[in-house]
Amino acid sequence: APPAPPPPPALPPTPPYPPAPPTQPPLTPPRPAAPPDKPPPLAPPPSHPSPPTPPCPPRMPPPPSPPPSPAPLLPPTDAMVLLPHVAKRSNYSKLGCGYVDPWLEVDLGESFRVAYVLVHNQPDVRALLLGRFELWLGAASGQPIDRCVSATAPADPLAAAGPLGYRCAGAGRYVTLKLPGSDRCLHVTDLSVYDVRAPRLPPPPPSLPPVEMPVT
Repeated sequence: APPAPPPPPALPPTPPYPPAPPTQPPLTPPRPAAPPDKPPPLAPPPSHPSPPTPPCPPRMPPPPSPPPSPAPLLPPTDAMVLLPHVAKRSNYSKLGCGYVDPWLEVDLGESFRVAYVLVHNQPDVRALLLGRFELWLGAASGQPIDRCVSATAPADPLAAAGPLGYRCAGAGRYVTLKLPGSDRCLHVTDLSVYDVRAPRLPPPPPSLPPVEMPVT
């Protein structure tokens, strides 16, 4: 029999694999160092006790409001004689405000002796717009020459509504109410002019009959 073939040569041994590198932990940034502890806050200085608050003085009651201005006094109209006027005119065509030296004039028709004048104001809050005014007497229209009253209307609307009576002694045919100044309001509706009644004199005594003298 033929001889058996020789066995194949043996393979060299497989070298061992290198060991796996050790697993590295993930890199993390270093943490910042903790700040040093803050020192404890200083204790506040001891406070001195504040002085006691003085008590509030008692509130004084408000002063009483002044009484309303009384309307001027005048004799009753039945003790006087009304002098009716025949005409009335003004330097402004209508009642209103914003006027400069407005005036209201009444014509008595002829010259009379004058004793009192009634000013007829508005019966509402416009009565307070009268303010300071003057009353004049004159012999010609638009030419007052004798000022008999310089007054201020009462501050109370009821009293200012009037009629307001003032003593205006003199004589004349024209009676004029003037509001001196600028930005004035003329709301007076009329003027009533009066004279006092003249007292009646007793009748004269009867005349004595003539005395006849004896003839000697």
